[in-house]
Amino acid sequence: MMNAYVRPHPDGFKSYLGKNQKTGLYIVRVGWTVYEMNGNGSVLYIVKNEDTIPLDVEKFKTDRPKIYAALLSEVQFQRKKQLAIDLQQSNIPSYDRKAYKKTAWLYRLLSEGIYFKLI
Repeated sequence: MMNAYVRPHPDGFKSYLGKNQKTGLYIVRVGWTVYEMNGNGSVLYIVKNEDTIPLDVEKFKTDRPKIYAALLSEVQFQRKKQLAIDLQQSNIPSYDRKAYKKTAWLYRLLSEGIYFKLI
């Protein structure tokens, strides 16, 4: 009789292992399995002994939705974290970035030739 209990990983359920500099894929461990995934979740690989095995993303979404959600949330968190670090190290002050973002939509409309009358 097989025991259904799987020993939990000592580092927790999931952990971010880094980013592959050659491919640009994020390496995340969920349970005992290591996955590589791109930023939006359209490319997915399992890593076994330094080899990558491609997975069908749509089938993986339906077969293991909780694992896919955990992978996607970890990758999105790491992307937001890296963006925050990069913006903090930028020489453009936060106030200038926010002011540009507030007025960028108006410049975009005017550049597309859409004119409107403000009431």
